[in-house]
Amino acid sequence: MNISDKIKLIIIVFISIISSKSYAQPKFPPERPKLVVGIIVDGFRYDYIQRYWNKFGEKGFKKIIYSGTFFQNHKNQQLINENEVCYANIATGSYASSHGIIDSDWYNRLSEEVVSSTFNENQSSLNGSTEREKHNSLALLASTLSDELSYSTNKQSKIIAIGLDAPAPSILAGHSGSKAYWLDYKTGLWTSSKYYTDSLPSWLIEFNNKKLADIYLAKQWTTLLPLDEYTESIMDDNEYERGFGRFHKEFPHNLLKLANSQEKYAILNQTPYGNIYSKDLAIYTILNEKLGKDDNPDLLYLALTSGDGVSSRFHPLSVETEDFYLRLDKDLEHFIEFIESEVGMENTLIFITGTHGMALPPDYLAKNNFDVDYFDASKIMGILKSYLKAIYGKGNWIKYYNHQQLYLNRELIRKSGFTLKEFQLSITDFLVQVSGISQAIGSLTLESGEFSNGNLKKFQNSYQQKRSADIFINLSPGWCEKPYYRDEQRMFSYNSTYQYDIHVPLIWYGWKVKRKRINTFSEPIDIAPTIANFLMCSWPNATQGKPLNDIILQNKKP
Repeated sequence: MNISDKIKLIIIVFISIISSKSYAQPKFPPERPKLVVGIIVDGFRYDYIQRYWNKFGEKGFKKIIYSGTFFQNHKNQQLINENEVCYANIATGSYASSHGIIDSDWYNRLSEEVVSSTFNENQSSLNGSTEREKHNSLALLASTLSDELSYSTNKQSKIIAIGLDAPAPSILAGHSGSKAYWLDYKTGLWTSSKYYTDSLPSWLIEFNNKKLADIYLAKQWTTLLPLDEYTESIMDDNEYERGFGRFHKEFPHNLLKLANSQEKYAILNQTPYGNIYSKDLAIYTILNEKLGKDDNPDLLYLALTSGDGVSSRFHPLSVETEDFYLRLDKDLEHFIEFIESEVGMENTLIFITGTHGMALPPDYLAKNNFDVDYFDASKIMGILKSYLKAIYGKGNWIKYYNHQQLYLNRELIRKSGFTLKEFQLSITDFLVQVSGISQAIGSLTLESGEFSNGNLKKFQNSYQQKRSADIFINLSPGWCEKPYYRDEQRMFSYNSTYQYDIHVPLIWYGWKVKRKRINTFSEPIDIAPTIANFLMCSWPNATQGKPLNDIILQNKKP
């Protein structure tokens, strides 16, 4: 063989090698993602990532932050940070002033009843027997990203929202063309309402028949690491957490023993096993619905509502909170590996964020030289009623109170010859003298002008004229409201304008996402218009947010 023939042979072999299937070919992302996955964790404080960073594995949070875009100044600009409000912000790209979900529930002045954000007594259930199936998104006044994507593809896109607690998937799924699935706490089975589907798909019935809830319920919640390695937390046996009751504050936690006899599977929503069960269903959904497999983009929301269940019993410095997020890191690793193999990250856009944060316990701060305490609403309301009686005479002047919001008896005020403005000013002047109250604002003040920044802007974002209360209260920094009325199961509320309540992480990963950290200000209402731009569909109709277009790389042709 002469030199020329040898060169030809070398060239042929070289071409054969680089063409071989054994070499991975470059994968170029499509013009728009084939699948968008939104992972939303209730009670996810921004600082948890840094606090637990050294204990995270390399393929969970570290992987997506190293390879994706991490927004470090991402905050809700509002006073009322209940989960339902925060989910509506993400879904609609707007605040409560536009989407109308002002709280988990509120007082209806016309019917003189407390109404729920998603529970609807008139809603048809799937089997006609369970209250857990009577949820819908009728109270949501604005369209959602789910709605707009459904309209843009003539309902060809598959849009599914999953979460153990019914309000989260109900709000995220929106009004039209979507499916929402949540857990029946009595049976441990995933269900829905006829608002979203006439019947459960066969694959979901098959999944329910696996009885995974019983497997998780039989487990003990033990620490992932030896207890003495939880150095980012205070001691397991501490006086600041509510726990699962007086004698159930320390590891291990026996789920079967803690379960309520009426809704025994609700305990899953207060432990890391709720995350695993939700992730299991998300994987099964992607496989059986063939999400991301055609040219119509699909949308999957995974609401990890167990985060709020843990937050309601354990504070940010507890071992339980640390263990919850270390386990979440492993769940995230598994879920991402599945998506990479099944759909491909070049085809999938993932965002991960939280609903709200949480304060440190006031009694813990008080022992560390802060002048703070718990705000006892029932005591303060009693004092306020006595004050109003002394000034204006006998009468039921306050109709309803919940989550630092007061509804006044407007009819009685009018019949008594007083003006609403006079009454509101009298009450706010009184309340700001009370220890623990930083601001008290009347609704007429919020209606009188447009505030561009500061706390009054946050008040205004939480105010919707038709549904909202007459008086809003913002507590002083570090103060938290004691459980009141419906909230007896939680440690304290997270309704304030302060960083510990409003600052949450936002991470984008996959598809065309840049490797980048961004310190400029962003809000949860920016998520919907951002994804709408990527999916080339209309923004939700009440959008107030801005698109975060800088997170993706410019198109590069092969």
